[in-house]
Amino acid sequence: MRRKHLDERLTPQHMPIYLTEERAANSLDAMLANNSIYWIDRWLDDYLETGASLNQVMNVLATWLVSRKTIAAFELVARAVDYAGRRQDINILDIDVEPSNTAEAIRGDTAFGVRRRTLF
Repeated sequence: MRRKHLDERLTPQHMPIYLTEERAANSLDAMLANNSIYWIDRWLDDYLETGASLNQVMNVLATWLVSRKTIAAFELVARAVDYAGRRQDINILDIDVEPSNTAEAIRGDTAFGVRRRTLF
């Protein structure tokens, strides 16, 4: 109901960062620019509290990562997947990022963390 009736009436300055993919991507860029990647868990929790599904959030993260393809963006998304992702979300990290050995280590650590967290 909120999305249908209220979101379209918000002016850009009053629009929360999670209402459009563009604003969410800009907030992720700002997180990287400010070296605040450790706040990704709070970002995820806030985004999910708006009523967005985990699928929607993971799709935003995947789209953003593909458009950036940097090791910093990769690490940020890996932290998000490790924190809230499901086993099916691990494949978001199946992109080529340099340095590849660092990306592979992050990918492995994230896969292990998600699998361990989702055992039960």
